Amino acid sequence: MNAQEFLKMCYDGEPHEVEAAINVMYVNAKDRFGRTALMNAAARNPNPEVISILIKGGTDIHAKAIGDTTALTFAAWNNPSSEIISLLLKMGEYDLTSSPP
Repeated sequence: MNAQEFLKMCYDGEPHEVEAAINVMYVNAKDRFGRTALMNAAARNPNPEVISILIKGGTDIHAKAIGDTTALTFAAWNNPSSEIISLLLKMGEYDLTSSPP
């Protein structure tokens, strides 16, 4: 499996598939738009266990794609599971009380 296949798997892969395929080399790989596996999972995968596996695997939770979008941004825009947003907020230790720069 190459990095691009891993990125695609994170859209809708099951936790056991992602865990079996996770590799430090791939966990922070980016596609041509700068999206990481975590961003793909946050955008479409409703299973919070996939998010947890990627974070425990060393993904950069604060990585930014084109347009300064993050995994949290993709989750808020696309993922119907509020549990994903809650998990990203908790794991990313976002400060929601500060003003944007």
